[in-house]
Amino acid sequence: MLGTIHSAPLKSPFLGRIAGGEPIDDNHGDLGEIAFDFSAMGIRPRGNTFALKVEGDSMIGASINDGDVVIIEKRPHRSGNVVAALVDGRVTLKRYIEEDGRQLLRAENKNYRDIILGEESHVQGVAIAVIHEVV
Repeated sequence: MLGTIHSAPLKSPFLGRIAGGEPIDDNHGDLGEIAFDFSAMGIRPRGNTFALKVEGDSMIGASINDGDVVIIEKRPHRSGNVVAALVDGRVTLKRYIEEDGRQLLRAENKNYRDIILGEESHVQGVAIAVIHEVV
């Protein structure tokens, strides 16, 4: 007989909102916690996680919509990852791209232009899950 492994949902801090459009002011705060069963999705978190609510439509091509919640993990990133990034004191959710010796943040919506990461910018973490808003 095969057994089923059940794990308790892990809790991640719910820190605020992130732009799925033009970057918005960094507004991390304490909005409580969100419980999420990573194992049900086959995800094994490797570090600190936090949740952010998406505002905007820049990531619709990656099926991340306005009102969704993204689970971000603080871990090393690589080209192609969807990341939370701090750009000039403002936060945004975009795809991290290394191209022609540059580091870019690229939307998944052609209505938005690439953002070049500068010295004052850095990636805060990698998106590991999306919880879609139920309407």
